[in-house]
Amino acid sequence: MVDMVNRCVVIEGKVIKFSEITIIKEFYFRFEHDEFWDEHFNADISFIATQKDSNTSLKIKFYDVNSLKMNRTNHQIMGFDILDRKDKGYTGAVRYHFEDYEDGVMDFYCSAIELIE
Repeated sequence: MVDMVNRCVVIEGKVIKFSEITIIKEFYFRFEHDEFWDEHFNADISFIATQKDSNTSLKIKFYDVNSLKMNRTNHQIMGFDILDRKDKGYTGAVRYHFEDYEDGVMDFYCSAIELIE
């Protein structure tokens, strides 16, 4: 589960803070069709979280990615946040904002977020 309020990811009872996610391991962007054959630009992004005693790999799926900005030369991510903008009236493809506030490695909006593994 991706918990935007507490700024963490929970995997099998293990809590990983956004601040512990330090490496972007892999990007996989693609167009997918829903049950009505509407096309969506989705992204699976694999990260590595560094904690005291171990490294943990995790993959998060972002749906309906738009306004994507990415620095392809850097795979480190020093500080990011995922903001739920629903309370400000934003819905649809701009509900969530992935913002790298330290180095600007990645920045985009999306409609939904799901922890894959």
